[in-house]
Amino acid sequence: MKIKLYLVIAILLGAVAIFSGCSKKTDEVTMQEASSDKEDKKADDKTKESKELKEPSIGYEEKAKRLTVSDYESYESLVLPEEIKKADILKVKDDRFLISIFLSCVRTDDMNEQEDLPKFIIRTEEAIDYVRDYLAKNAPSVYPAEQAAKQVYITIAKSKTYSFNVDEQKIEINFAGNTNRDFLYILALLKGRSKGWEQLGYAAYLSACVSPYSEFLGYEFLWSGSPYYQDWTDAGLGSVITKPEEMLTAFDLVALTNFRLGLSRWGGAGESVPINEHSLYNRKKDDKANTGDDDLSLFAAASFIGWLDNNYGFANVSEFCYGKKSFEEAFGMTYDEAYGSWKQYILEKYPYHTEEIEGTSEGDSE
Repeated sequence: MKIKLYLVIAILLGAVAIFSGCSKKTDEVTMQEASSDKEDKKADDKTKESKELKEPSIGYEEKAKRLTVSDYESYESLVLPEEIKKADILKVKDDRFLISIFLSCVRTDDMNEQEDLPKFIIRTEEAIDYVRDYLAKNAPSVYPAEQAAKQVYITIAKSKTYSFNVDEQKIEINFAGNTNRDFLYILALLKGRSKGWEQLGYAAYLSACVSPYSEFLGYEFLWSGSPYYQDWTDAGLGSVITKPEEMLTAFDLVALTNFRLGLSRWGGAGESVPINEHSLYNRKKDDKANTGDDDLSLFAAASFIGWLDNNYGFANVSEFCYGKKSFEEAFGMTYDEAYGSWKQYILEKYPYHTEEIEGTSEGDSE
């Protein structure tokens, strides 16, 4: 009888212990769940707070006549208020870029500011993304990932000069008008390199002849009285550039005119002034690149870079322009040999006025 009693007591004690253990574990689980709930709530609060901080906003400062747009994830949804018509400055800021536009620099008689300015902002975002993606895909060996990840500050203001600056956090671009945005951004990605014919030509080529977001597209590039006006018509171009490849044809025609008239300042700075007189020219003394700085205009250099790209590939062009390879290493020939082949290509493709070009006879090139 005693043995049976002991067994019953033992079983009861065991049950109590098991129940106690289960209860303890249940309490622990409950406490963990409660703690988890608190953490989730904190995370939700932070997310909510973050969303509140990132809520898109538009504000107008009457005294400064400044309209500020901030934190739009997509500018497709941006609708500018009526105040933009009396504003002097438009500021657009988010974690990707800061754009400051002094509106007198971009306003035209036929501009619809409420529609056209959001489109410009969208194109700016698309243009920067395009350059980054194009370099990453087509020139991975030189892709400047650290530079490309930086925030971009763009200022469009009244100024006779344009410039760029790169620091640890951002890339700053300053210019007048609105057609030099991509050109300056590409030069900024070349930080530390010389700015000779190859870099300036590379930036002009990639920004105007490759990117579909160039601000040159839709503009009347040809000016009245241009010495290549007839050449332009003969090449089948319209008065307005609509495609990047048409821009390359335009640059080819500038090169053709350079061969015919020399760099005698017959046109604008990009057309008929040697690159070594360009405001952004900066050939480092220890850079033994080649000749070219004094016998190419900016647009002719872009034409030459385009020819090199089409014949030897964008990766080789980029490695040369970024200083990873010498001219001979990248293209298997000297600069003079390549220059001669490019010139022959231009004269054969556009057989206009060849009788006026030194070294040619009856349309034959050198």
